[in-house]
Order: sequence, then C-alpha cells, then structure tokens
Amino acid sequence: MPLEIERKYLHPDLTRLRQRLPLGGAMLKQRAWEENLVLDTPARIMRQTNMLLRLRHAGTTTLTLKKPVTGSADGRNVKTMEELETMVADKTAMLAIFKHLGFMIAFKYEKFRETWQWKNCTICLDILPFMEAVELEGDLGCIDEAEQYFGLNSLEASTLTYHQLHQLHCQNLGLPPTDDFVFSPEQKALIATSISSAEEKTSPSSQQYREKPTTDKKIY
Repeated sequence: MPLEIERKYLHPDLTRLRQRLPLGGAMLKQRAWEENLVLDTPARIMRQTNMLLRLRHAGTTTLTLKKPVTGSADGRNVKTMEELETMVADKTAMLAIFKHLGFMIAFKYEKFRETWQWKNCTICLDILPFMEAVELEGDLGCIDEAEQYFGLNSLEASTLTYHQLHQLHCQNLGLPPTDDFVFSPEQKALIATSISSAEEKTSPSSQQYREKPTTDKKIY
C-alpha cells in the first residue's frame, strides 16, 4: 500500500500564511467544504486496530482506508500510515453496501480545507469547528523544507488525528468527550465571508496570486 507521511501544525495564522504561500511559489489547488463520515463496526474494530475507513465528500466523494505501519519514518515527529483511496460515484449506495457488511457511521466531522502544492509537498490550510491547523503531506525531506521555508517551525507540531485533537479540546474545556464535530450555521457564515475575501486576494487576476519562481530565501 502507498504510504502517507504527514505532520500537523496547530493554531497558525492562516491569513499570514495564505499571503506567504504564493510568494514562495506554492500553487492553490482547491478550496472545499468537507463532510467526513468515519465508518466502523458496532464493536469499533477499526478504532481498536488504529485503522480508518472514511467516506469524504468535498465536491466529489472519496473512500479512504488507512492502516498504521510499524514505527515512524526516521523516528521523527511525523505520522506515517498506509493509505488506499478511490473515487466513489454514489455515496448513498456505498454507505448501503457497508451497512450490509456490518459497518455503520461511527462519527461525522467537517472542515474547510484549502489545498496548496509546493514542490513535492501538499500544504493544507484547515479550518475546523474547534481550531485551525496546517497539515503538510509528502516525503520527509520536503515536509522539513516546507516547515522551515514557510516559518511553521515556530508552531506546535502534532501527529494526532483531528478526532484526537477534538477529544483533547473537550477535555481542556471540561466538556464530555464527543466524537462528532461539525460547524454551526453561524460558523459557516463567518468562514464563508472570510474565504470570499481570501479568494478575491488570490484570484488569477491578483498580482499576489501570479506564479513566481521559488527562491532559496525564506519568506518571513
């Protein structure tokens, strides 16, 4: 199975980073609202074995299976998983198939993801109902390079899943743990306004968005 290597950075200044990325040669690939449905058996076999089975809808629907690998890449602060993904034409039909196989929707979560590409590294700017984060995915060398180049090394790095981070968030607030985390209508409206402003600044006609060659100098 192909490997997914990633590292998260917590509580970034996304507005500032959104300005840095095109200046450093990163190219915007997608902005999308995501609905994520995590599937498991009633006995939570997937969670017990640290595996993930997920249906994600973000314009199109993708089925993902992730399973852990022994150890971590070079022992560094990254999460390494084996990952298989495929496009799904009919989400409703796929859910019905999994139901007949003994799987159910264990929990649901939402996020707004802005995806950029820089060299061999995918840079995701994530807005969740309870926090903001940046996720780098690629080979180790490019992740480390992007971290330094875009000034992410000053942030708290994490290999936890968003579900685990949400559990910690609830714990820190003295709230009972919940699996689901979805946006309220008010949150969606605020994010939509913010993203609309960002889209104007990073439209193809914007001077800031026009592709510039990557230099060896840091941009912060």
